[in-house]
Amino acid sequence: MKKKHQPQQHEDLLRTAKTKVTKPRLAVLKCLGESDNALSPKDILEIIKNDSELEQTDLVTVYRILDAFSKIDLVHQVHPSGGYLICEHPSCSRGTHILLTCIQCQQASEVEVPTEVFAPTQWFIKNEFNFELNQHLFQIDGTCKACKEKVSKG
Repeated sequence: MKKKHQPQQHEDLLRTAKTKVTKPRLAVLKCLGESDNALSPKDILEIIKNDSELEQTDLVTVYRILDAFSKIDLVHQVHPSGGYLICEHPSCSRGTHILLTCIQCQQASEVEVPTEVFAPTQWFIKNEFNFELNQHLFQIDGTCKACKEKVSKG
């Protein structure tokens, strides 16, 4: 299960990323930080609209914020849902991460893969296909432990 983020952590994330700290950006981070599942821009806007403590915004602004956050690795987009997750690793661009996405409940979590585990795959792709990897995030879809237990009990 994903750890919950505190409001001060959101400000710290923005400052560390050397980007503006604005109320709409903090609202988007709060929505993502408090969710166990990937959220679509429309989900985020709905949460913001229903929370009087959050700075109200519009859908275009949410999309722009998510796009800006994606470019600086503060969030990751989960496919095929298109929802977003807050990045769990502050130095994300320096390691390899895998998004584990449950096809039953849609819960997604980001896990770090040790360099020594992924290096052989990277070497194979580079040498076999003469393809230089620049992506540090991969996604694997499957069934989470909780959903597997439901099926085995059912």
